[in-house]
Amino acid sequence: LGWSRPEVALQWVWIVDFNGFSMRHAMQVKTSVAVMSTFTDIMPERLGQIILVNPPTILSIIIAAIKPFVDDRTMSKVVRVKIKPSDDLSTHPCTALHSLQPCQQHWLTKALSYPPLPRLLSPL
Repeated sequence: LGWSRPEVALQWVWIVDFNGFSMRHAMQVKTSVAVMSTFTDIMPERLGQIILVNPPTILSIIIAAIKPFVDDRTMSKVVRVKIKPSDDLSTHPCTALHSLQPCQQHWLTKALSYPPLPRLLSPL
């Protein structure tokens, strides 16, 4: 998910929720490389952060696989965070969440309460 309207932000925040993630999804490394290449090669300054919400342990292996294809500056924008639906994001220990606007924090909290079904997102 990215907030990309120029009047809101000059950079995108990409939030990836791993609720419901499985090994079937982990094998799609090619897709991850393509998305990261878009941010690295085509729009390097538009990516503000990538927030990986509740990432599984296998993600470390996936990141190690794509890291050679992604520049260090882009990799430094990747943040992993564990969040429960009951967490107050404005006081969460992960400071990356503090940079989200209140409406984005509210959306993320609401999205975390949804069951892990494809394409089922909380409305903005």
